Amino acid sequence: MGYSSPGCVGELVAEIEPYTGDEAKAGGPYTSEVTGMACVSTEGSGIIFIGSLSGLEPSKLDIGGFHIHSGGSCDDNTSQGGHYWSDKVPACGVTTDPWTAPQGATYSTTSDGDAAPVNNNPGLSATGGVTGFTTSADESECGVAGKTVIIHREDGTRVGCGILM
Repeated sequence: MGYSSPGCVGELVAEIEPYTGDEAKAGGPYTSEVTGMACVSTEGSGIIFIGSLSGLEPSKLDIGGFHIHSGGSCDDNTSQGGHYWSDKVPACGVTTDPWTAPQGATYSTTSDGDAAPVNNNPGLSATGGVTGFTTSADESECGVAGKTVIIHREDGTRVGCGILM
């Protein structure tokens, strides 16, 4: 049975499916059993990014990755893009990658491998509250609509992917 999340209701929702594409890690491709949902809603001058995930490594604390990439397809690493921030879209003004462990882009799992990650205003914490992501599809507004959501396991391997719609 899946994890009881705080509710994955948002302006944008991505259905997370197992990642079976090419993998940058040695020994890829890697096949996973990760499934779930990721949701984005407007929160103040930014977004709140939450998830409800199953099929992850069990009993882990603050590991892996739960974040938005710059691509628009789950077909392979190239079409998923890298972390979505000013490095990819200068108009966003986010000067530090918000999709890293120090910025809270991780998850913790239950003994069953379920997780309910929450990332409040990614980008705002990285810039001291100057710029935030939006739910639009317009990159000049730092929009995340149509972008990929990537789930990484503890070693960095991509195990889940979805598109924010």
